Formats: sequence, C-alpha cells, structure tokens
Amino acid sequence: MAQIMRLELFGLGMSPLHRAGLAGLYMTLDAFSKSGLRIPGLEWSLSPSGVALEWLDEKPGSAFRNLISKSFQIDDNGFFHFPGLETEGPLSIEHKHLLYDALKHTFLQFGPNRKTGAKTALSYQINDQFILDEGFSPILSYRHQGSPEMFLNNDQFCDSIKLSGWLFPGGTVRHVGSGATDLEEPTDRALCLLFSSVGCFYFKIQSKTQGRKTRAALIVPIINDLEAYVETRRVMYGQDVSSLTASGASDAALRFLVAVRASRLAGRISTLTESDIQCQTVSFGIVGWNEKQKVRTMVQTVDVKTLKYLDNYEIAASIFKNKWQRIKQKTNRKGEIEAPSRDFVKTYAAREIIAGNIARGSPFFHGFSNYMTNKETREQLLYERKELNEMVEKAVFDEENQRILISACHEAWRRRLGQLGDRSRSESTDFNSLANREFERWRVSLARCKNASSLRETLVDFWSRTGPLPALQNRWQDILSLLDDPQWRLAKDLALLALASYKPANKEEEAALAGDSDQKGEEL
Repeated sequence: MAQIMRLELFGLGMSPLHRAGLAGLYMTLDAFSKSGLRIPGLEWSLSPSGVALEWLDEKPGSAFRNLISKSFQIDDNGFFHFPGLETEGPLSIEHKHLLYDALKHTFLQFGPNRKTGAKTALSYQINDQFILDEGFSPILSYRHQGSPEMFLNNDQFCDSIKLSGWLFPGGTVRHVGSGATDLEEPTDRALCLLFSSVGCFYFKIQSKTQGRKTRAALIVPIINDLEAYVETRRVMYGQDVSSLTASGASDAALRFLVAVRASRLAGRISTLTESDIQCQTVSFGIVGWNEKQKVRTMVQTVDVKTLKYLDNYEIAASIFKNKWQRIKQKTNRKGEIEAPSRDFVKTYAAREIIAGNIARGSPFFHGFSNYMTNKETREQLLYERKELNEMVEKAVFDEENQRILISACHEAWRRRLGQLGDRSRSESTDFNSLANREFERWRVSLARCKNASSLRETLVDFWSRTGPLPALQNRWQDILSLLDDPQWRLAKDLALLALASYKPANKEEEAALAGDSDQKGEEL
C-alpha cells in the first residue's frame, strides 16, 4: 500500500533550516524531473508551498536508498556533487571548491562525518587569478550518503530520527549521560534537515576582527515560496566567487539580502516580495576551548524591511570592495621555486565593522572607539584610511551635527599637522615622528574619555590649539548636544572615526600617516 509523505513549508515544527532543507529537496526532485530521471517506487509532486512524496511499495527502503544515492554524490575530482544545485548546468570549479570548503566548516566540520583521501595540491585559474589549495583532500564518502541506516528499520521508515551536528549544525545533546536530552525529529522533518545542505547558501569568511573564530557563514533563507527560492538560488550562484567571500557573518547576510533585493528590483526574481527578503545567518569557527572542531559562534536573523541603515551598507559595499591580492612566489638561493605565486580574496575590516553595526540596527560607526583601542583592528583601519574617508563623505548620518563634528576634527587635525610641519622644518626634526606621536596622543586621550565632561574637555582642547574652525563657528550650538549625556559616547566614536578617516593634504602627510599593515602582497 502506498505511503504519502507531505512536506509543507508552513507545517508544524518547520524552522528556517527545515524550510531551507525542503527547498533543497524541491530543487533535487525538480532536477530529476528536468533530466528525465525516475526513481522506481517513488513518485513526487512539487508546488510553491511544499513537496508530496508517494512511496509506492509496501516497503519504501529500496526507493529511499535510491533517492539518497542519486541526491548526494561525489564527482571525479573529489568534490561534493549535488544534482539539485546543477539545474542550470554544472558548477564551475571555483563554486565546487567553495562548496567543498563551506561544508567542511559547517554541516560536515567533524572529521568522522566525511572520509577523505590523501592530501594533494589543488590548483586552477579564475580569469587571471591563480588559486592554490595545498591541503585539498578529495572526498571519498560523507554521512548523507549513509543516512538510510538512520531513517530505515527493516526497510520501513522509523517514527523519529535522532539528530546529530551534521543534520542540525549547532544542535547538541545537553547532557551526554542522559538520553532524555537527545534531539529528535519525526522522519518527515528529519528528511527536510537531510537536504538542508543543498538548500542553504554559503559564504567564505575572511575576518580581520574575529580571525579563526569566524571561518564560514551558513545563510539560511527565510523561504515563503519554493518557486521564488529557486530564482533566488539562480541569482546568487551566478555571482563570482570573490562576491561570495565576506568579511564577517553580518557582512555575508547583508551581501545576500542586498543581492536578492537588487535582483528583485531588476525583475530577475519576479515572484519575490520585499517582505520575503530575510535570512538567518549562522557562523562557524575555531574557539580556544576546542581547537580541532569548528563550532557555531553566532546566530543572527536579518530582515530587509527592518534594517534602518541598509543604504549605508550599500554605500560601504561599493567602497570596500573585495579585491584579489597576490602572494608572490618564493625561490631559494639557487633560483628554484619553493612556493608558487597564488591569489586570494582580500576583505576589509571597516566593512566587517559597518556590516555588524547595520545588521544590529546601529549607526555604521557605532563602537568605533573600541576598535581604535585594539592594536590589531586599529592597524587594519588605518590601512583603510582612504576608503574610510570616502565612506564618511558619502554616508547618510541621522543628524547633520554628526557630520559637522567629523569635519571640525578633520580641520583641526589638518591644521595641527601643518603646525608640526613648520616645526620640523624650523628645528630640522623628523616630521613622521612628530605626526605619529601627536596622533597617538590624541587617539589615547579620546579613547580614555569615560564621561561627557572628559570628552568635552579633550575635544575643546584639541579644537582650540589651531585657532577658529569654520565648521564650528556657525554651528557650535548644534555640536553641544553631542557633547552631553546621553550622546557623548556617539561623539567619542565620531571623533576617533575622524582621526582614522582623515585625508592627507599632501604626500608628506600621507607618508607620515600611512597605516602599518600586516598584509603582504600585491593588489591585482
């Protein structure tokens, strides 16, 4: 007697990850239908709101094993091969590599969940860029392929399935010694989770502020229509791999939402509405208490219609664009090549900070003083001085007095540098040393301000040393509200942003204020 399994987007217990998995199953079955592939003992029907599976045999085990073997494959090069992702044609090698890395950091981040071959060097070209992965281990098998053992008992579906991290990333048993805290799902919802690795989006993370703590981002789209989702998937995987590298988890979420919204406005996703553009982001990385495993480090839900400062993110994305950077080849004394040249995608610390703020509903410069206190992030931000200046010029501020405060600090610093230049010439001293010491003096003074009173004193001292400032002369009353409770912390962030975003007036200033960077390579 036939068994019918109905999987609905808005069914009981369907979380965003379940719905993404249902979309992955939808895409897989749709790919089978388009290619003419049939699975004996199984028929299916697809709709915008769900999938119906009809198991024709009394025992569905054979058909289920066939479905799984056709859905989760490995190609000849040791990459994961999901037919559900290839309805528009085979994935490029760079997208296969991205998927390979992403799954190893998310669903299959625990070594026993995937069997790999010996390490080898993987190399390929993307236009003029040369990509080299010296630690590539081809996939031989992975847990999805063996899932029938979990789902079946005597060729019949089990009533419920115990969940593991590879089915539900981040899910865990609360107390290992007590089976009562195991995570379990009914078979139909567990089947959705099985295909969530096909239905989610992935971003590679190159974080300047989080380091190893954030290595990959899993984007779980909030899906309200399966047909619209398929269009979204087509748009996202039409992008080049450099666009699928983000500076942080929030940056990944916003890049996804902005790309989908832009495609909707351009008419490439005709069935999507503004209220549909939202997603959940899960980041994975290495933490100090578990060096051998990538764990879930953040979960965040982002919705286009509730983002107050999304326009500023789009401005930041256009300024702090990913760039290819080249590591030159290394040779020994004999001229023999020890390590070939290679290219990688360079991201920006400022975009990571801006995206994090905007995703949380804060102004793009929120907490900037904290980043200017930390040595590593400060060096990165000073390296990005030119782009920060452009961001300050183009960004939308809540109040005009915020821009006025930045302008006043820029003008005061420009005049102070001019005074230091005169002094270096008259006393035959090194201008670079004078400028750097002065910069550190004011940076530390501003960073140490603990209340509105100390901030007012520091800023007034800074501004008064260079004579009247045009930015303040006619708008002094507007500035006062920023220097009192409760806005003084915002003013502190703005003042330190002004120091970091100052545009040098000449080459002498540019040389003196050049931010030290640990990034080595040649921009392409």
